[in-house]
Amino acid sequence: MNNPFDYTPDAECEAAFRELLAGIDTLRSSGREDDAEFCRELSAGKMLGVLIAEDAAGVRRRLFAFSGQLGSGGFHRKGFVGPVFDYLAPNGYFKTKEAEITHLNFEIARFEKGAYAARKDRHESMKAELDAEVAEFKEQ
Repeated sequence: MNNPFDYTPDAECEAAFRELLAGIDTLRSSGREDDAEFCRELSAGKMLGVLIAEDAAGVRRRLFAFSGQLGSGGFHRKGFVGPVFDYLAPNGYFKTKEAEITHLNFEIARFEKGAYAARKDRHESMKAELDAEVAEFKEQ
């Protein structure tokens, strides 16, 4: 299996990447505001991907993708593969799990400021007393 961080793309992959860059250049010069916004966001730093795959009929296809959301199209842009799932869907997996995590973080913060904080303060106070007592015995 190829290591995606340590390999040399073959000629077909290089050609597909050049095709992707040419398509982006076409968008840059289109004069359409949503194309310009898409390209500005790409320039700000987005990961692009090229995949060469073979379909069931044995025809090789080039697939292009970008990470995250871009421009007014969000996850969807003509010529690019769409997302596996929409992580912004309000009732989708990502948002429901994010809400659960947020709730847990709130509960942890509440605990750390309440009962836990009081016990921790008591522990540190008792430890300081015992350390002082041990030091006193060592002196004797």
